[in-house]
Amino acid sequence: MPGKGHILVVDDELVIRSLLSEMLSEDGFSVATAEDGRRGLECIRQGGVDLVISDIHMPVMDGPQMLQELKRTDPCLPVIVLDSIPDRSVAESQAESADACLSKPFNLQELRDTIGRLHGHLDTLRSITGMTE
Repeated sequence: MPGKGHILVVDDELVIRSLLSEMLSEDGFSVATAEDGRRGLECIRQGGVDLVISDIHMPVMDGPQMLQELKRTDPCLPVIVLDSIPDRSVAESQAESADACLSKPFNLQELRDTIGRLHGHLDTLRSITGMTE
């Protein structure tokens, strides 16, 4: 059975990267991880990434800086932002170019539902534009 797609997890916390990598792999996705925005962009530029899950607060290059560059590189690539700010409106304003914003600690089912929704939109966009992986 072919995989569902390739997800990049960008977070400076090893435990978050490991948890998401394990969960997403069990769900049938291929997963890559990066510990900061700069390394995340390197992975994206190599190609093959279908969706990005990124923290906001990271060393070297934070989430908003990475998102700004990512959207210049690939404006259609879906991005889910994870943030520990309890006020969701503040978190969303910091990640305005993200497609979805979830608060840490996040609910795994809510994350799965968000991935499914965004991955479905990407499949639709690819079929309309004729883009393939």
